[in-house]
Amino acid sequence: MNTTKATEIVSFPPNYLLENLVVRHDGSIILTAYNQRELYYLTNPDLGPVMPRLIYTFEHYPTGIVEGQPDVFYISTITIMRGRDEKGPSRLYKLDMRKFNKSAKIPIPELVLTFPPEARGLNGSCALSPSVLLLADSWASQIWRVDIPQDEQLPPTVGSWHKHGMMDRSADPRKVDVPGVNGIKYHPRLHRVYFTTTSQTIFAGIKVDPDTLDPIGDPVEVTDRWMWADDFIIDEIADVAYVTTHRQNSIERINLKTGAQRTCIGRPVMPDLLLGPTSGAWTQNPEDYGRRAYFLTDGGHMNPHEGVFRNAKVLRVEFSEPRYSMSLMGILYQCFQMVKSVFV
Repeated sequence: MNTTKATEIVSFPPNYLLENLVVRHDGSIILTAYNQRELYYLTNPDLGPVMPRLIYTFEHYPTGIVEGQPDVFYISTITIMRGRDEKGPSRLYKLDMRKFNKSAKIPIPELVLTFPPEARGLNGSCALSPSVLLLADSWASQIWRVDIPQDEQLPPTVGSWHKHGMMDRSADPRKVDVPGVNGIKYHPRLHRVYFTTTSQTIFAGIKVDPDTLDPIGDPVEVTDRWMWADDFIIDEIADVAYVTTHRQNSIERINLKTGAQRTCIGRPVMPDLLLGPTSGAWTQNPEDYGRRAYFLTDGGHMNPHEGVFRNAKVLRVEFSEPRYSMSLMGILYQCFQMVKSVFV
């Protein structure tokens, strides 16, 4: 029996499109508010009530955020809003939190890369290693690779990682604001990058060469085309993804090997809680891995329920899937990831 539970952590006013988030090693959260051009810091929700702290207001619209080296984050910005291109450069900012403590002023992002003009709609992002990032481009129908040099005085370099028709936007003018390739995550044990293409209702994966980190062959669809998938998180032990459908207001569980799908939460629609889910991230408590995660919503900004815009939210979602019950497994896996990040 599915008893997935969602609890509100904090809310933002209506018309805040909370886009992407990362959870730091201490359980605090950094998130992007796309249409407001803002970056926020939230203290660890497990330690008490949360009050969002504004870190920075960008010139353009922030989309993806990803951790490279431990506590070093990269945030992409674009000049596209609701399908309208304001004709500016796509950029990548670096937020270095390595020396931050809660009593100090939060560092501000530093511009480290301006993308070539072909880059237009940077969206979701992931790390193949601490020094190699991938960014999905919803308008250019491709995935970009960014290499971070060891010498922090040198700028990152960028090039196309993969371009394919399965990443294309829709040619239908009624879907001008529907992204092409959107969310993206790497599963290191399976050596696969998974991605969503919202406009084509695609959830697919592509093999990765573990030595060069280049793509191998063409993408392969994971499940049937039916959901307007936005972003997702991966349980790398159970080999399942939890996918946000954004305008369909649900979180879906997809088996990465069989494609089997089941709705975790959101059917029927929960307009006052889970309206417009956009992205998620696991908590940093090892015992929570595969069980508890944080998800963002936009309160119906892109698809208001019954015409009413509601508060955007940060939610704690607890999944009840029958899976490995060994919390030790999660602890060992998290320890492995930490050690790997130090030596890779």
